Amino acid sequence: MMRFKSCTFSVAALSLSFSLLLAGVARPALAQSGEGDAKVLAPTLSFSPKTLSFGNRIVSLQSTSKTIHVTNKSSTQAVSVTSVVVSAPFVHVDDTCSPSIPAGGTCNIDVAFKPAAARTVKNKKGVTLTDSAHKSPQHLALTGKGIKGPTPTATSTPTATSTPTPTATPTVTATSTITATATATGTGGATATPTATATSTSSGSPSATPTPGLQAGDVLIAGGDAGGMISIIEFSMGTVSTNAAEVYEAASDTFSAVGNLTTAREGAATVVLPNRKTLIVGGERCFKTTIEPGGACSSTFMGFECDALNTAELYTQTGANTGTFTLAGSGSGSAMTTARNGATATLLADGFSVLITGGSTGSSFLGAAAPPAGCGPSGQVTQNTAEIYDMRTDTFTATVPIPGCPAGTTPPTQCTNNMGDALPAVCGMGGMSQCGLIDSAATLLTTGMAPGAVLVTGGDYVEFFAESSTQSFVYVPYYLAPGGTPFWAASFPMNTAREAPGIATLPSGDVLVAGGLTGTALNCVSTPATPIEFTTNTSAEIWDPTTFMWTAVTAQMHSKRVAPIEQFVGGSDAGQAIIAGGVDYEAGSGTSCVSTLNILQTTQSSTDLFSENLVTPASSTFTATGALKVDRGNYAVGILDSGAHSGDLAVFGGLCAENTLSSSPIGTSAAQSNCSSANYKTDYYELFNPAAGTWAVGTAATPATPATGPASGLLQ
Repeated sequence: MMRFKSCTFSVAALSLSFSLLLAGVARPALAQSGEGDAKVLAPTLSFSPKTLSFGNRIVSLQSTSKTIHVTNKSSTQAVSVTSVVVSAPFVHVDDTCSPSIPAGGTCNIDVAFKPAAARTVKNKKGVTLTDSAHKSPQHLALTGKGIKGPTPTATSTPTATSTPTPTATPTVTATSTITATATATGTGGATATPTATATSTSSGSPSATPTPGLQAGDVLIAGGDAGGMISIIEFSMGTVSTNAAEVYEAASDTFSAVGNLTTAREGAATVVLPNRKTLIVGGERCFKTTIEPGGACSSTFMGFECDALNTAELYTQTGANTGTFTLAGSGSGSAMTTARNGATATLLADGFSVLITGGSTGSSFLGAAAPPAGCGPSGQVTQNTAEIYDMRTDTFTATVPIPGCPAGTTPPTQCTNNMGDALPAVCGMGGMSQCGLIDSAATLLTTGMAPGAVLVTGGDYVEFFAESSTQSFVYVPYYLAPGGTPFWAASFPMNTAREAPGIATLPSGDVLVAGGLTGTALNCVSTPATPIEFTTNTSAEIWDPTTFMWTAVTAQMHSKRVAPIEQFVGGSDAGQAIIAGGVDYEAGSGTSCVSTLNILQTTQSSTDLFSENLVTPASSTFTATGALKVDRGNYAVGILDSGAHSGDLAVFGGLCAENTLSSSPIGTSAAQSNCSSANYKTDYYELFNPAAGTWAVGTAATPATPATGPASGLLQ
């Protein structure tokens, strides 16, 4: 999914921002009545929890936010809120308490910890709430400890070396077979829908195919970005995340609103689990913010902050058209091992484990002007870590990370294994940070040397549209690994560097990767006023699971696109893959360095069907089929398997952009205005009939907030 992390109009490198503290004037705790001098006791507030503890945090890195719930105990009087002040080094992230708390109402105060020194901080008045309630101002305690550690400083003007050419030969020799065609959740826009019936003849213990849920065959659509304005330009990524969710009911061709996400989020990965629950992994929470003058902040900066999330959510079907979200990981503190925005998530062949890799952590800022260094978050930083979610125990546990050279070493002389089987180690400002991966593509392998393993390929070493990767890695799970210890096997690299490409394991067991964006900001290090360069691809390539090698497909797609790949399993197009719409992202056409104001986005309407040539993969073909009624990208998606439209591909929402920097969520008045047609407001979803090769506009109204890049999955 396209993300304008840390992008400003004046500077290309990561912007720095965080919410500063606000001061206020106390209000009296007693309110006068309208008759005489009689005094009426003011309302009382309750707080949960009364103390927040942030544990250990590396100096200068901001933690994920935690929430204080504030409840007005009065059933008749509202409470006016004058100010919410959070004392440094704690950070006031957001609150819903101002300007008032209604009678009987509850609001939230979100606080983070950003230590400035290696020491323990205990502040009994860490949060001060000034209001019209009894005992105002009220104080809440905050604690945390700053510890020393490496401080990543990734920017969008990386100094990383280009991807080395691998010489390593894969050594995986497992020969077990997999009967599933489950694929990973895509992170480059809408998410591909994995099947939940993977089985294995390896030493794993796969789960049996579950009884269908109450909403089996429906499509879950949750979260995404609702859009926001910077100056006169509208953005629909990295602005205001939504927690709204809905289910498309295939049998009735209607939508039903379901319970909201516990946290508004975008950029999340999705896996439909065999226990009929749906796991939504990480992402980021974006919101409007203002940085006030003070300290390193020379003036006021207005824009949007995005915080990578260390939580995941489980969607549970509670009725034919109802459902709820709860935090996943009850056995591990309701949190993942780290925050991850733009990670991959893949259901393993044992039927209960989900591999989660890469993604970025930290906070970023999007605004019309770049705050100076030290004024705000330091940007989101990629990582090479990985973890496993265990469905049986509802826990997250770290697993072996994607191999990487030690931070600060220069390949190949100082890091001899950095020849394709490990990530480069020269990334970020000054070239001393360990490179990570964001917006990679991943899929479960079904044949070849390691059926039941996971291929992870491409992505960006630094952040979206910075420095794209050609590298590929194969995660060998416990049930294939000697001694039961997982490891990463080397693979040959792709022919083209790609981030956020579409990916699918084909019926043959080969893996198709198509499109995606190629960022080459490394070429622009010496021109800070014009720091970006990228283009979107029409090309595709096929990975052979028996040789771990890539073959470029001679035929090209009919449009440049970042879009997911879906596969038809029945009907006239059975065995074919379909790639619809998508977004063409350009900056200097990938050949010249330009400023961030010169970023262009164009949504596509063309649709391609892919057919593999099993004898000569390079001769595989793309065939144009019916075009979408409105061009769109970053949509929700699913191939329906029930109802009158069973077998059809359905796409929901997404964004429109007409060769400009601006974009809008489809289904909104802003899209009608920005993309110059009423259809962008009315045509919220479309259905592709593979037998006819045509798209039809759906007529049901959505009850949720139209959003760009929501999490989505075909429920089981």
